[in-house]
Amino acid sequence: MTTAREVAPNKALSGAEIKELLRQDFERLLDNHGMLTDYMAFGRIGYTIAIKLHLDNFLQRDSSIDMKSRPVAGNLAATRSGLAAVEAPPLEDPSRKAVASGQVLHRDITSPNVERVRAGMPVPVEVNQADGTRTIETVKYPPDTTLGDGEMSITDSTDETRAEWGLPPRKVAAPVEPAPEPPDPAA
Repeated sequence: MTTAREVAPNKALSGAEIKELLRQDFERLLDNHGMLTDYMAFGRIGYTIAIKLHLDNFLQRDSSIDMKSRPVAGNLAATRSGLAAVEAPPLEDPSRKAVASGQVLHRDITSPNVERVRAGMPVPVEVNQADGTRTIETVKYPPDTTLGDGEMSITDSTDETRAEWGLPPRKVAAPVEPAPEPPDPAA
């Protein structure tokens, strides 16, 4: 907690703080993807990582980064076969059992200090010194689990991903009709 001589201004998040929040969110995406468990293994994979930011800054309002996996150099793949498993998406001539999926995590940050506390990051605090000067120090609180995930949502973007990669739409199983209720023997 801050003292009477300290003030916690809700200053804008720095680039380094935003990178830490993005790392935490990327870990959350990886942890939530059911196909990426320890007991799964894949002979081939291609992936795209995209970051799209909408910034409240009059100099730059948005930013976008898009990175696709790419094959390892042939001379390395020839000597280490595991390296040949990475390809650019979509996979060339995939098997009939190949899966393409996508997820999008969206977060809105309305209070920099709430995000800092939620994520367990240091909070800048203005401290009035005895000589009348003010200094900025940081206070690190443990992550506050009562704040939950914040203004965050994860949505399935599999259909959009498949369309972007020129893959046919996924086959959705027909809905299963519930079995009819057996007649009541008492009636």
